[in-house]
This record gives sequence, structure tokens and C-alpha cells, in this order.
Amino acid sequence: MIVTLLSDFGLDSSYVGQMKLALLEGCPGLELVEISHLCPPQDVRAAAFLIYSAIKDLPRRPRLHVCVVDPGVGSPRGVLALKALGQWFLAPDNGLLSYIVQLDPACEGWLLPAAPPGASRTFHGRDHFVPLALHLLAHDSVPTQSRVVQPKPVFSREPERTRAGFRACWLFTDGFGNRISALRREHLEGTDPRSCRFQCGQSSVGWVDVYSQAEPGGLCVLEGSSGHIELAIRDGAAAARVSPDSVLSCELP
Repeated sequence: MIVTLLSDFGLDSSYVGQMKLALLEGCPGLELVEISHLCPPQDVRAAAFLIYSAIKDLPRRPRLHVCVVDPGVGSPRGVLALKALGQWFLAPDNGLLSYIVQLDPACEGWLLPAAPPGASRTFHGRDHFVPLALHLLAHDSVPTQSRVVQPKPVFSREPERTRAGFRACWLFTDGFGNRISALRREHLEGTDPRSCRFQCGQSSVGWVDVYSQAEPGGLCVLEGSSGHIELAIRDGAAAARVSPDSVLSCELP
């Protein structure tokens, strides 16, 4: 079984290693795949995009995804198990699985039992999520004390529809400084994107197919590997010039 790990633990501590060791101790032979441990700290919306973009195009087969970006660790926040797209997802009940719920509206959800006695109040990844993950791996079902819930997204991956087109917030900023928007190529279906008018703040932005078509240092928009429309700067970082609170507007022809 493939088990993926996503966290904001970084690479300069032993937290990731402790979780992996605990998983392998409980289930030797697991195939562990790290999606990322460099999610911006406490950025639940960024984590939501990372897990969504990693799995959305994969074939539907059994996997377990353990996601620990958990600013509410130790608080009464719940832990959510989701059966979606033929796979298990385990995460704090803080909106991290919002885009997964939107991908599979028929998914099933459960709030899981509280952390066991003796669990660290600051490291539920090792002491709470790992035991729950091992239970899911062993039984392909949630613990009996779990409560069925109807999962509801906290964040939306959809742009706002306007009279002229779309208005999209930023879902994520990648390591190159590209701002990834809620607007997807499918929203422009049947339209040549070069004929659309893209604007961010006071700047009009032209469409390119690849970064090299943009002028050096110039802003551009293009379809990224996730299918979402990205704002980029050739040989630069859009994040250095464009506020995370700004939006991308698209006026259709």
C-alpha cells in the first residue's frame, strides 16, 4: 500500500522521521511517498492545494494520504477521515481536505476518536495520526467510536463568476514565486486564451504557452501543470511583485 505524507514540519527537524519510523514499525513494508514537508507553516489553504494537486489526476486505486498541517494541534479540533476517489485521506478537520471534497462530492467522512492518553499535545502527527493511519491500513475502516459526518469544504477552488468573465483568488504560491489561481483552463473551454483580457491590479497581463514566450522580467499568465492558470514573471518571481491579497481577473471575448 502506498501511504503519502504531507506536512509543514520542514526538513531541519526529526518530526518527519519520527512519523515514518512509527508507521514502518506498525506496518513494515509500507511504501511511503512524501508529497511535501515544506508547506508554509500553519497555511492550511496551501496544504489543501498541495494534496489536491498531487492526487487529482491519479488513477482511482487504494492509497492512504496522511496530511498534518495542524495549527490547532492540542485543541478540541477534530480529526477527519475521508473516503474519496477510492482512497483514504486523514487530516485535521480544519479545511485541509476542502478541494478533495469538491473533487468527489459523494465522498464519505468521519470524525475520529480523540487522541489517546499520553499523546503529546504538540505532536499529534506521531501520537494520533499514525495510530489512526495504522488502523485504516489494517481494517480498511474507521474505529468504531468514529462519528459519520457530511464533509463540507471550507475553502473553494472555484473562481467567482462575473458578468464579463471570472475573478480568481490565489490558491498557492510555488517555490518559483508563481501565483497559482483558482481559474482553470477548463473555465476557458472553447475560448482562445490569447483573446481573453487578464488583469492583476492595475496591470494587464498577456497569455503565453510557455515561460520563454514572455519578455524577460515581464508578467504573464499561462496554464500550469495542475491545470490552473498561473501568474508568473519570466526569470523572476511574481510573488515579489504581486500581493497575495490581489486577484486575477479574466474578461472573456
